[in-house]
Amino acid sequence: MARKLSQRIYKSEAAFRREVERRLGDRVPDEIWCETGESVWRDQEIERGYAVEDALDFALIELRYRRRTGDLQLSPQQRSRDPRDAQLWRLRSRFLAMRAEDRAKEWRRRFLPYSLDAGSFTLRGENGSIVTKSRKGKLEPDEFGTWLALLAETEEGDFLANPWVPGGPRRRVPSNGLLTLLFPSATRPSFLEPDRVPANWWSGSDADPKRELEIHHMSPEPRACALLPNYWGRRTLEGLMTEAKWLGSGNWNLAETVGFFLFDATPALNVMQANVARTFDATGWGARVTLTVDPRISADEIEDFYRELVRDKDLGLQPATKAKGFSNRVGTLLEFVLDRRQPDGNFEWSSLWREWQQSHGRSRDWTYASPAVMARVVNRALAVLERELRPAH
Repeated sequence: MARKLSQRIYKSEAAFRREVERRLGDRVPDEIWCETGESVWRDQEIERGYAVEDALDFALIELRYRRRTGDLQLSPQQRSRDPRDAQLWRLRSRFLAMRAEDRAKEWRRRFLPYSLDAGSFTLRGENGSIVTKSRKGKLEPDEFGTWLALLAETEEGDFLANPWVPGGPRRRVPSNGLLTLLFPSATRPSFLEPDRVPANWWSGSDADPKRELEIHHMSPEPRACALLPNYWGRRTLEGLMTEAKWLGSGNWNLAETVGFFLFDATPALNVMQANVARTFDATGWGARVTLTVDPRISADEIEDFYRELVRDKDLGLQPATKAKGFSNRVGTLLEFVLDRRQPDGNFEWSSLWREWQQSHGRSRDWTYASPAVMARVVNRALAVLERELRPAH
């Protein structure tokens, strides 16, 4: 008979996932959950509305193993903040876009066809162009998906995708899925109004910053795949990546520079951005915050931005318990004891106590009544540091 877990009834996979993540002490990325937790919920669920202990244990064992092997890593999160003098920064952004306008128009002349059909492309274009007749203006957001489809290799009406393993056969993918343009950056674009951003515009990751632009196919299956670009697609994506890196590397991020080329949308200057990476490995909980700040931003604005990041509970920068520091005596005692830790990791408290009494026991405030008292003070302080390494979630 299925057992209720702590009197809780899991009526959905989302509830089961929340319990797994609570016990794991970490959030599980969607792609990892699809490969592990989702199958556990589907295959090992014994009775609808119940989650048995065995199913939870099985999912946790698999996820913990993937965390040890490095497969399960939290995706870095980004945060940004508008500057106080927002109007001045908007004017700077528009001025930079005005200076770069001719270069963007030249790229569109070479790579954006007048009409979105295969007949608009040519293998031999005039002056390096790969379109028979180019458009003078931008792509409209609702044209973006059609344009991506023209850049992908097809066979008998299906897209061709990269093989699952290097050297394997090319796979055929149905052409009815959603196409997205993959960026080597998880920074969300802000170049268009929310209601004008194409549905298939964005898919990004910071895992490999050297990655090129790719067209991904999102099918009903939980796993996305990279499509093989055709001749026009290879040249177009390579040219777009090269031009975007060259044009916007100093002021704009890659996503917004590409948006400038495709949609003629003025990018915003990256005034204050933060990349937050959280980890939980064999050493315990850890986090790193990388700030990207324009030098024209004042120091007090940067300080306010960092305080805002620390207060953001979704980022989880604060550990579950934070050490508040030790007194001078306890801190000195900890350094004294840790310097004399035995090779097997243990402490010889009797000899440590005698050495401490000889070197620090002349003052009454630095004396401990017995080895047991010294051990209790040290272990209590080490427990504080141990709790600090536990994840916040």
